[in-house]
Amino acid sequence: SSLSQNQTLAAFGGATQSATEAKWGGKSAYFNGGASRLEASGAGLAFGTGDFVVEFWMYYTGTASQYNIFDTRVSGGNGFLLYKSSEEDRLRIFAGGPILTSGSVSQDAWHHIAIARNSGTLRLYVDGSQSGASYSSSEDFTDEGFVLGRYTVAYIDDLRITKGSSRLYTGATIPVPTAAFPDGPMSAPTSLAATAGNAQVSLTWTA
Repeated sequence: SSLSQNQTLAAFGGATQSATEAKWGGKSAYFNGGASRLEASGAGLAFGTGDFVVEFWMYYTGTASQYNIFDTRVSGGNGFLLYKSSEEDRLRIFAGGPILTSGSVSQDAWHHIAIARNSGTLRLYVDGSQSGASYSSSEDFTDEGFVLGRYTVAYIDDLRITKGSSRLYTGATIPVPTAAFPDGPMSAPTSLAATAGNAQVSLTWTA
């Protein structure tokens, strides 16, 4: 099941909202480098050994020495880090060592980023395409939380974390969202109708 609830993120070091760049809704989170970051904590945020998807939109400006974009190593436990160095416009995932590397990711443009683990296979996607090879990942990511945007000079919008098998990315390509994610749990479908058939029933509804 997904984390079907909103999570509280605490802002530090000047992390703020900005209307300068936004993918959806007119504002995004802005990180100005250094200690600027958002943090979340709680037992529900430990990824463990199971399946998960972390996805968001990012617009980076290319002015920081290193971007620790999404880091689950917050209290000394086991976790992973998505980062970018100033030496190249590529993203890397680090979990005890570099394990996945993306292709080129241009600055001053919005990119959809997704990190997905399914049945022990970890993948990194940029703008709907898998970047490089997949990685066999059975690590137990034990830390109960994450840090978003430390050392990063960028705008980040529409972060969503899914745990379990309700929304998995497994192929070479994935659908890129064309609208903002729902704010909180989606409501139940309406106008449900059932039509009886021969040993079957047809269902229709409004999402």
